Amino acid sequence: MTAFRHLRRAGLQLPTTLIVLLLSACSGGGSGDDGAGGVTPPQTPTPVPPTGKTLFDTAPAGDAFYQPPQPLPGVNGDVLWAEAMSPAANGKVWKVLYRSTSFHGDPIVVSGWIAIPDSAPPAGGYPVLAFAHGTTGISNACAPTVSSTPHDTITLLEEFLARGYVVSATDYQGLGTPGLHQYVVGPTEARSVLDSARAARNFGGGGKDTVLFGHSQGGHAVIYANELAAAYAPELDIIGTMATSAAVFDSAGEQLEALKNSRFKGFVVMTALAQNAAYGDTESPLERWLTSEGKRQADTMVRDSLCAGDLISIYSQFEASELFVPGSPLPLTSNRYDADADSMPEFRIGSSPLLLVHGSFDPLILPGPVVSWVEENCANRQDLYLEWFDTNHFIPDEAPEQLETVVFDWIDGRFAGKTAPSVCNNVPRPR
Repeated sequence: MTAFRHLRRAGLQLPTTLIVLLLSACSGGGSGDDGAGGVTPPQTPTPVPPTGKTLFDTAPAGDAFYQPPQPLPGVNGDVLWAEAMSPAANGKVWKVLYRSTSFHGDPIVVSGWIAIPDSAPPAGGYPVLAFAHGTTGISNACAPTVSSTPHDTITLLEEFLARGYVVSATDYQGLGTPGLHQYVVGPTEARSVLDSARAARNFGGGGKDTVLFGHSQGGHAVIYANELAAAYAPELDIIGTMATSAAVFDSAGEQLEALKNSRFKGFVVMTALAQNAAYGDTESPLERWLTSEGKRQADTMVRDSLCAGDLISIYSQFEASELFVPGSPLPLTSNRYDADADSMPEFRIGSSPLLLVHGSFDPLILPGPVVSWVEENCANRQDLYLEWFDTNHFIPDEAPEQLETVVFDWIDGRFAGKTAPSVCNNVPRPR
């Protein structure tokens, strides 16, 4: 069961027509200042696996774990330090801090988990599964490594470990580590995902064969990573890219207008904040989208380290007109509508075939725009398979056995060298 179980523990009801766009309510304390800073690693050695390689032999304790040394050493995918966690079924887990690249091309650190199978690595290393989680929030307290567990976050973790995959799971830039999280900013998310796969190779004994897998926000992230991989991480052999309830659509307008008039207004405020953090005040000013009250509430979101559950309970009390400028452009792209600036997955052919699994009754990532996105990608000759489940947004919780069968049948075919199945001759509609 995935991390959005926290919402149910908190008593949030999730009926058919109201399923939230996230994986966890993200309760818990923060992990330090959002500003930049440096630390001196402590003197307590942290055990690493026999295949593990870190730049430092020791890991700072507590909040200092997430603060990078200055200057930042290494190259993208290098693990600075690691902390052993409670083991998972079929493997062992480490919390890691690894090097990546910011939206603007600067070196940064990103936190996450790496889970290593109990089985010995095959010749050439374990296959790598790079997992990308769904919406948790925008502040440090919302990072899965701060507020959740690997079991609650990573879909099919135990099953992938049993099959001999080394699994990486990024927190994403700015969740836990310095800087505001750039929520659904495609280039930033993609780099966090691809560098987590590199970290799995450097630290966890992974080989070049890599599978990308994400849910919701994470589906958006891995599809963008698939498009970026050939240029950004050409040493990775992306075998396949899989996404459940992926945040993809041919037009942001219908999707975000629905959210602006729902209980999930806080996610649109968070998107505006993230776009501003990436593109800056000139290209993505907050006042283009948010009213004065909306900007005050955005400040509150950051100041109080609000995570997903809080975004629902607090921002649902507002009318859309109180938070959003009427008729304003929607915060998913900057003023520059070129491919590099666009935050949404484009209609570009990625490094690997795609598997999309979507709920026919998903009220948040609406099925209609997803179908249109698939048709556009098929027109560009992207290998793509779309399967509809009779579920809402939370496919890993609502249909775990069905999902496991579809995922492993599809990915086993990719490793067997079979031609990827395609729906492009007859794109299916929701049931």
